[in-house]
Amino acid sequence: LIPETGKFISENVEDQTEQVLKNMGEILKASGANYSSVVKTTILLADLKDFKKVNEIYAKYFPSPAPARS
Repeated sequence: LIPETGKFISENVEDQTEQVLKNMGEILKASGANYSSVVKTTILLADLKDFKKVNEIYAKYFPSPAPARS
């Protein structure tokens, strides 16, 4: 969701993934942490075919090794 409006950025899974990871970054920053502080994430997909797209964007935000996911 876009914090200022509370609405989805778009119907596009790539846009939604980017936005949720940006939002996560702001929450982490506000608590004095960053993406490397994350040890586990949960990703919910409406369509498993979107996994590759989401995974590519996820890799831009999390250093290797990435946190555990379910």
